[in-house]
Amino acid sequence: MSDDGVPMSLHFVKYRSPRNGFTGRKGLAGYIALTSKRLIAKGYWEETELPLSRLNRQNISYGVRAGNIFWIAIDASDFYEDRSGRIEHRFTTEHAQRFKQELDRLLGIESEAGTAAVYSQKDALFYCKRDTWATLLIWGIAACAAASVFIVNEPHHSVASQMMVFMAAFVTGGIGIYFWGTTYYRLDEQILHLHSGMFHAKIPLETITRVRPVRWGTGWSYAWSLDTLCIETTRTRFGYQISPDDRAGFLAALRARIPNNAL
Repeated sequence: MSDDGVPMSLHFVKYRSPRNGFTGRKGLAGYIALTSKRLIAKGYWEETELPLSRLNRQNISYGVRAGNIFWIAIDASDFYEDRSGRIEHRFTTEHAQRFKQELDRLLGIESEAGTAAVYSQKDALFYCKRDTWATLLIWGIAACAAASVFIVNEPHHSVASQMMVFMAAFVTGGIGIYFWGTTYYRLDEQILHLHSGMFHAKIPLETITRVRPVRWGTGWSYAWSLDTLCIETTRTRFGYQISPDDRAGFLAALRARIPNNAL
């Protein structure tokens, strides 16, 4: 099965290749095809071809978001000798669910009702859920900071005062967007990594004693939502607050890595 000319975006996390290093996204139109032998994801200037014989639960994550977005994520180092980092393809197509179910069938993977996302057992990444209030707050502060630059940009103000206001606006508005856009969680085989801006917490899985839902709480927060999980460990008194966008998928992936731990 295939679909051509569909909206597509590529998302990179700490991607490295001989030509460049990149974290962010690229938007384009694309083509996706799934055959009995390979999965082809092609943009007009980017192409990924993955032999099904090399795909398994260890090295691929995929699923459906918002009903019509089929996404596939890989670690580049699993398929390319000279590349590293995460590459995620997102296709907006009315056949998203069919692509997901067909890939389940070809890989011999059974998922709940055919709708649950499949996460790599080697390295699973979860994006942060962002509440509307958090989004409005961060971007509202950034807008107010930007507006202050124009308000103070009058002829009677000195160049030094204008530069100070510009720098203050840049820091005030930019730092919130930076943290808002770079918060995510990554599960490898032994460690839960929490990322937000320049902050990075590493939680060994054997130290996790309990995971419980909370609306709000104390502790180190890596969340932009009131709908959070508290990760309690033997290494900290208050725990860590996180808000994965796929809570059920995150908990399932965590339980699979520490089956002897009652979560």
